[in-house]
Amino acid sequence: WPMAYRQNAPASGGGSGSGAMSMPNRQGKMGTVSSAQDLSEKLEEFQTGMSKMPQVITRCLQMIRMFDTKVDDARSLIRKESEHYAMAKDPNAASTIEIKTRIDSKQTACLDLCEQKEANALQCVDVVTSELQNLEDYIANIDESLFTNMEAEEEASAAASSRAAGGAMTRPAAAAAAAAAAGG
Repeated sequence: WPMAYRQNAPASGGGSGSGAMSMPNRQGKMGTVSSAQDLSEKLEEFQTGMSKMPQVITRCLQMIRMFDTKVDDARSLIRKESEHYAMAKDPNAASTIEIKTRIDSKQTACLDLCEQKEANALQCVDVVTSELQNLEDYIANIDESLFTNMEAEEEASAAASSRAAGGAMTRPAAAAAAAAAAGG
């Protein structure tokens, strides 16, 4: 069943989260976005991923609820059998031993269901974590792209300003002028 969760999920790089912080001169995990159209596509992919999250979480919770129901049913049967066992007059009678054997068998089955529930819950956590990591990667990539596009616009604006002022500034001088204009 875990594959049903993963079949629509984008591939994950795994590992710890990126923190979705943009750092200068850092390329996002999904590559750089070079144009507004690319950025728009990344935003659409992010939105698609976000819209899948409730479905993924709902499927995970349904699976856990299914195991809860099975465990509750098994525990109920064990209680009934235990009541019959407790009322038995002769603990060494064949019918009493048979009841005890059924109780033991049902307890073992109940423990197996609990273990399956735990394993499925852990897989659900892994799937949700993977989906969240993918979304975080999208955010980091989009953030980096916005930062890069902003820098490019500032450089272009500074270059245009220097040309309009009549002075031919070098690229470092234009960047310094843009930084000075932004700071003061």
